[in-house]
Amino acid sequence: MEELKTKTEDLKDHVEAFSETFLKLTFTTITQKGINISAILLNTIIVYILSVFVLLFIAAGLAWWLGDILHNRAAGFFIVAGIFFVTTALVILLRKKVVYPFIRNSIVKKVYE
Repeated sequence: MEELKTKTEDLKDHVEAFSETFLKLTFTTITQKGINISAILLNTIIVYILSVFVLLFIAAGLAWWLGDILHNRAAGFFIVAGIFFVTTALVILLRKKVVYPFIRNSIVKKVYE
């Protein structure tokens, strides 16, 4: 009887140790995924901000160049604005079939990495 009691206490200690280890592992895994997602999000925001500046300067240069060719600087800027308008309209029209699935798939892929 004493042997059974000892084995039961040993089993109880092992189950407690296993539970604590499993809890720590789960917490570590969740923390790691949270840190990875935060790093990816911060990196993405920085890249998008820098890309906006690059696009802004390219657009200004293109508008200036077109204005010099057309001998009307305002026309160059309006042409570039028209290009941005058409691009924006395409993104809005294709958002449900192309943009949303792309963003969703990217997020899911990063979560399950």
